[in-house]
Amino acid sequence: MKKFNLIVSSLIMFFVIVSLTNVVKADPLTGTVEALTGSPSITPTSSSENIEVKYQDLELDWAKAEPDMGRTKNGWWVGVKLTAPSGADFENAYFSLQRLEGTAQKYVFKDVEDSPEKSGIDNRFVNIWLFIDSNDLDGKSGDIQLGKIEADWNNDTSTDQTITVTINVEKTNLKTDPATMSTVVIKDSVTSKTKSFTVEKNGSLDSLDSVQKEELKKFTEKSGYKFLGFFKDPGDTKFETSETISEETLNLTAKFEKIPESSGSAPSSGPAESAPAAVAEKDNTPKTGSNNITTYFVVMLLLSSMGIILLNKKH
Repeated sequence: MKKFNLIVSSLIMFFVIVSLTNVVKADPLTGTVEALTGSPSITPTSSSENIEVKYQDLELDWAKAEPDMGRTKNGWWVGVKLTAPSGADFENAYFSLQRLEGTAQKYVFKDVEDSPEKSGIDNRFVNIWLFIDSNDLDGKSGDIQLGKIEADWNNDTSTDQTITVTINVEKTNLKTDPATMSTVVIKDSVTSKTKSFTVEKNGSLDSLDSVQKEELKKFTEKSGYKFLGFFKDPGDTKFETSETISEETLNLTAKFEKIPESSGSAPSSGPAESAPAAVAEKDNTPKTGSNNITTYFVVMLLLSSMGIILLNKKH
C-alpha cells in the first residue's frame, strides 16, 4: 500500500510541475518584418521567431550616402523595417546586427528607432540597412547571407527573434548611374584576373572608399613583384592613378615588375677587371703534379734501357 501511495504521489507531483511550467512559460515576443527594397519572400511569416528575408531577384540602384537614414556611404543598400511588439521593454530592448561574416554590433532600440513619435507601445519601428557592393559578390555563388538580426525585446539576455537576409549572387544586379558614376575595371597583368570598382565621375581611383581601397591594395600587392601602376594600355608608360575619370567604363591594367632573385654569392673583393688577369696568372703557374709524373716515366724508361743493356751483355 505504501508503494502504491508513493507512485500516486510521484505522478501528482509530475503533473503539477508540468502544469506550472506551462503557466510560467510565455510565448516569445516577436516583432514584424517588412522589406524596404525589392520584393523578397518572407518566411515562414513576417512575425515568426525565426524569419528569412530571401531575395532571389534583386536589382539595386546606386545611391548617395544619407547618414540620417542609416546609409553612411555611397553605394547599394538592402533595407528591412522591423516593428517592435507592443509588449517590448522599450527602455532596454536591443538587437544585434551582423553583416556578412563581420562582427555583430549591438544597438539599443530606442536610440536608433525611426518611429516619428518614439513613444507609446504601438508601431514603433527601426529601418535597418545592409550595405552591399561588387566585392561582396566576387568569388561567391548561389545564396549568401547578407545580414543577421537578433532581437531581445524584453531584455532578458536571450534572443526572442532572429531575422536573416539572404541574396542570390547570380541574380543580384547592382546598377550604376551613368550620369554620376563610372566603373573602373582593373586587369592584373600577372594573373589576368579582373576586379571592378565603382567611383564617382570626375573623381579618380583616389576617391574609392576605405573598403574598396583595402580591396584595391590586396589586388595590387604581390609577393615577389613590384607594383608599377595603372595603365590604359599594356604598352603605355603613363600612370592613370590620379587622372580624372569621365568614361562610364574605364579599363586599366595593373602592371607589375618581377623583383630579381638574389644570387646569394659573396661579392668580389677586388675590381672586376682583375679576374681575367688572375686566371691568366693561374694558367702560367707551373703544374707540379704533372711534372712529377713526367719525371717518373723518364726514370722508368732509363731503368728499362739499362736492364736491356745488361741482359744483352750476359748473352
